[in-house]
Amino acid sequence: MRKAETVLAGRCDSILLVLERPLITDNYLGCLRTAECMGLQNVWIVVQQRGYIKTEAPEAGSKAELKEFRKRVRLSRQSAQWLDVREFATTAECVAALAAGGWEVWATDLSEAAVDLMTSGSVSLPPKLAIVMGREADGCTNEMLAAAHKRVYLPLAGFNQSLNLQVATGMVLQQLLRLRPSSRGDMGVERKAAIRRDWYTKLARSEAQLSAFLKHVDAPPPPQATKAGLDVIVVDRKEFFDIVFANVRFSVRPAGAPGVAVPYADIPGMGTVKMGVVTELTKSSATLEGGEVIPFDYCAICTGSTHRGGAWVQPQGTTISDREAEVKATSEQVISAKSIVLVGGGPVGVEMAAEIVESYAGKTVTLVTSGAVLLEGEPVKVSKGAAQWMKDNKVEVVYGCRASESDGTLTMTPKAGGEAKSIKADLVIWATGSSPNTAFLKGTEFASAIDEAGRLKVGADLRVTGYTNVFALGDVCDVKETKLAYYAGLHGVHTAANVAMLAKSGDGAKLKAWKPYGGTKVMFVSLGTSAGVASIGGCVLPSFLVASMKSNDLFVTKYRAELGVKPAPKAALPATRK
Repeated sequence: MRKAETVLAGRCDSILLVLERPLITDNYLGCLRTAECMGLQNVWIVVQQRGYIKTEAPEAGSKAELKEFRKRVRLSRQSAQWLDVREFATTAECVAALAAGGWEVWATDLSEAAVDLMTSGSVSLPPKLAIVMGREADGCTNEMLAAAHKRVYLPLAGFNQSLNLQVATGMVLQQLLRLRPSSRGDMGVERKAAIRRDWYTKLARSEAQLSAFLKHVDAPPPPQATKAGLDVIVVDRKEFFDIVFANVRFSVRPAGAPGVAVPYADIPGMGTVKMGVVTELTKSSATLEGGEVIPFDYCAICTGSTHRGGAWVQPQGTTISDREAEVKATSEQVISAKSIVLVGGGPVGVEMAAEIVESYAGKTVTLVTSGAVLLEGEPVKVSKGAAQWMKDNKVEVVYGCRASESDGTLTMTPKAGGEAKSIKADLVIWATGSSPNTAFLKGTEFASAIDEAGRLKVGADLRVTGYTNVFALGDVCDVKETKLAYYAGLHGVHTAANVAMLAKSGDGAKLKAWKPYGGTKVMFVSLGTSAGVASIGGCVLPSFLVASMKSNDLFVTKYRAELGVKPAPKAALPATRK
């Protein structure tokens, strides 16, 4: 039932697929399977009067091919049971029914009158759209073309200018759903109820099961949340997902980085999100601050780290309004300060210094680092590129010093020894210094798995040492790699695949090992909105390329797209670029 509810939640009722006189059985059945897989509910067919051309099975001697053929036909035939399929003897009958149902008809056609379906600006989907696919040999009939409100086509780039009917159907449907993503899941409540009853009846394997299923028609179970059929529960103290690497701009100039805080409620497929704090964790359950106990089969500890930079680097509050108030306060501090010192020569310090210089002219900006170079550990060209940008933009860089702060005075002590120096500044921002968030695990059964640095010891597959069902990702695991949000994201993708394998095959599953840095070390550092330094696998990228890939919006657009949420409003340019 939960699988049925998952499918039903994404079902499309506003796009109707019409197959006009398909000739070949395999194509016709394949189109039904394609439509069902892509979430359509309605398929109408104008039946070929002379009957279908049956697809011949492979030679009897080829057992593997014969088995595969029969499997393909069986799956395609089974797809029809989940669809509302309606057949018509003639095109005229179909056209009349389309008109009576209020459908706007778009017919696929290769004539000059057809509109390019791939050019988004040229097409806007109507509330009820019937897309007609003609038969393999000669396309839509003149009768259907005459009844169509619009003719559309897919542009092709090869010598051949026609596609197999199944392929063409899939590509057309995908483009229509891309043009209007809201079509997925647009089915009304009453319509869903009718289909639910039909599907539950077909899914039942016995009278007793049918009776049990039908009791849930008016109160169905929740949909599954993942492709692997797992219930996913996310526990976070915040009500939103934070695109953390964009905070270097968000906290300095909020208007320059809209959309950094993404409400969990806006993210599709998140499963169940619980706002709270885990106070106790065992190998099979998590206890929240209020006493709620959440049992689980698998757990991923992704608690990140606490940064000394506070609100400059990461959210401190729990709501969107809290975060907006925080960045308003931090940006006002930057605006009012004449002299600013940033401590830390890593990506955060370098990026934030560049943001301040680009956004607010006339300020004295100093960057203090304990390293001999900026972005220590990166290729020489990357470090030199960042240093040159600082020099060109009049940022003073102090190398090889450890810093301490007291009453607005920053004391810089050379690592190599020598006299300490003090500097007075209107504003000191700490862009270095973080500790993994594992304190809540001390005193629990996981205490022995925590190393001296406060990180959880993990095996090659990112499972916590001594546990088969608990993983640790990102800043809290002891993998020897630079702790960046980018790698934490890759940890998540890697672990999701391993959890799916465990769920399918049990503890005996052969899980994939994580290669530090995902196999390729990557570092992108923005220098304002129009420059940057980067390396991929040791290969240094030119500044203009880094600017186009990251610096323009700090990957906010990319990550929002991956999360499945709407693009953020257009960012305001910094004062120096207006």
